[in-house]
Amino acid sequence: MIQRIQTLWLTLVLALSVIALFFPILILDIDVKGAVMKYPYFLFPKGEENFFKPAYLLIILQSAVFIITLVSVFLYKKRILQIRMLAFALLCNVFYAGFIFLFAVKNASNEIPNGLDLAGMSYGLTAYFPFFQMFMLYLAQKAIKRDEIKVRSSDRLR
Repeated sequence: MIQRIQTLWLTLVLALSVIALFFPILILDIDVKGAVMKYPYFLFPKGEENFFKPAYLLIILQSAVFIITLVSVFLYKKRILQIRMLAFALLCNVFYAGFIFLFAVKNASNEIPNGLDLAGMSYGLTAYFPFFQMFMLYLAQKAIKRDEIKVRSSDRLR
């Protein structure tokens, strides 16, 4: 049944996955000849003046979360498989969050051209999306388990 509460949670996860592609993960303050310039670090680089490379691993992990979540929305008749797929999406999301906070900063600072210094950095709102996604995936999984328990109890009554 598409109109269940878990579909709402999964749709929000899908929306955050798409939004993550268009907003920066990091905002780096780079010292350019005494002036501090702000450079956003996106999953996909934007603009000609951007010298960052695409974060392929982050793109793959976010795409995996999107695809698994999208497929699991339509597996409402196979609840056990849906629960397992959401567990795998949750695992991908954990790796995604870990790579953002452990490796994205290092990779972004390594891509700064010679002669420019990193003055500071801040995380964008998109960096915290995996935590919201994990929470929503957990809520969806919990709702699916509740539905499975209801179906099994009704089967037992027959």
